[in-house]
Amino acid sequence: MLKNLPLKIQLFYFWGVMDLLALAAYCFHAVRQGRTPFCSDIVDFSNLHNASGAYGAAVILFFSLDLLLLSSLFLSAWLFMRRSRYAPWLAFGQEALRFLSLRCSVTLFPLLTTLSGLSNLWFNLLLFCISEMIKVSSLVYVVRSKR
Repeated sequence: MLKNLPLKIQLFYFWGVMDLLALAAYCFHAVRQGRTPFCSDIVDFSNLHNASGAYGAAVILFFSLDLLLLSSLFLSAWLFMRRSRYAPWLAFGQEALRFLSLRCSVTLFPLLTTLSGLSNLWFNLLLFCISEMIKVSSLVYVVRSKR
């Protein structure tokens, strides 16, 4: 079914599914740990009273940016699935957040490393870099594609 579609449309669907899979994985892990996705993280974060000074500011910044990335995945998945011309631009904006949080765009990579038991830092970092190169290059293709 998808093989008859132009590559640009296939890429839109692929990145939409990757964003949905990232959200599903986040929610699955939260529920598996007996937590409520998003709500538990916000409550736990608001209970941090010991973080102060530069460390506290860094914690607040990274938590806020990670929460922004996670919540923006809803919008980017929806835009990609609707093949909106704004989807690649939102995804480009998410890239900075992905680098700060080290969240792979190709959600299958961390899932496969978890299932296979590979927990090597350098291997995971390599997969992260490959994931982001694939995403950025495919988004550049989508933006430049006329069809």
